[in-house]
Amino acid sequence: MRPLIKKLTATVALMLVFTLAIAQGALDDIRSSIGSGNTGGVSRYFDNTVSMTIAGSRGTYSSSQAEMVLRGFFSKNNPKGFTTEHSGGGKQHKYVIGTLKTSCGSYRAYFSVREDGGRYVIQEIRIEK
Repeated sequence: MRPLIKKLTATVALMLVFTLAIAQGALDDIRSSIGSGNTGGVSRYFDNTVSMTIAGSRGTYSSSQAEMVLRGFFSKNNPKGFTTEHSGGGKQHKYVIGTLKTSCGSYRAYFSVREDGGRYVIQEIRIEK
């Protein structure tokens, strides 16, 4: 019985580490893409619909519309970097809060992701002064 419990514990621990590594990789990609203004890098993580608040405009957009909105923001505010101030969440939902530095000043940035079929997708993005 004890060897079985040890094997189960080890298996669960490895699954948890693997899940956390996948989530961290997605969050790192999104942070890096936002900080460099890589719209394609961000949009590849978009859910089917994305809630966005960007520079005072709000809406819920399809992934292709959300990509256009984000591209428009980046074209007017050339990103210079993203610094994470706080991140958290559970296994299926994670969020990041940080500062996006642009050619037009700094913005408070927030995005949240959820786990969907083994990958993380962006549900919400907020970029506000």
